[in-house]
Amino acid sequence: MLNGVDGNFGSRSARVLLERYPHEALIFTAPTKNGLEKYQAMGIETRIVDFNNAEKLTEAFKDADTVILISMPFVGPKRRAAHKIAIDAAVAAGVNKLVYTSIVGAGHEDINAYEVNDHVWTERYIKKQPIHYLILRDSQYAEAMVSTFVEAVENTNGIIRNIMGDGKMAFVSRDDCALAAACAAISDWEDRIVDINGAELLTIAQYMAIASEVTGKKTEYQYINDDEMYEFF
Repeated sequence: MLNGVDGNFGSRSARVLLERYPHEALIFTAPTKNGLEKYQAMGIETRIVDFNNAEKLTEAFKDADTVILISMPFVGPKRRAAHKIAIDAAVAAGVNKLVYTSIVGAGHEDINAYEVNDHVWTERYIKKQPIHYLILRDSQYAEAMVSTFVEAVENTNGIIRNIMGDGKMAFVSRDDCALAAACAAISDWEDRIVDINGAELLTIAQYMAIASEVTGKKTEYQYINDDEMYEFF
């Protein structure tokens, strides 16, 4: 079962599963019917899921051996609540293995970042449940940094302001992460944590320098502090 196929990440995972797995063995889910029609036309079972309704979500997860849970696109208590409902529903439905897309850095004991903390909480909650798991700690999506570059060029005179500083990240494409999630679901791996990284460590300034060179559009990076970053989000 793939949870959330109407999103960009989910659609990529769906393509991989379609290529590598019998269609009759797949169940694709999404919050609305949008995006599911094409899979229905292929003869794949589809289900509408509501992350605010534990009872209906449990019913939607029935008969699934493995569930790919793609983390929600928001932060804070709302995200944790949605993840908890999904995990509880998977357990109640008798799912054997949960594949969860976490984030790089979630394993550091002293981590305290608004984006990472929700994943730390979710990982810990999953490990307490009577279910096998495979946690994929994805690195920062390269596409997100491309969007940051475009935003800066178009709206802030090429100025990029965030908290990344001199820290280095092995940026990775969503396609690669989606491939990893699909392969993880198909594999016999369980009760493991796997880092999903790109090929090269770069600072945000180095990444943007590459983008500037490729596009011919100049950008400048400026560091901001925790409070400024949180206010932005």
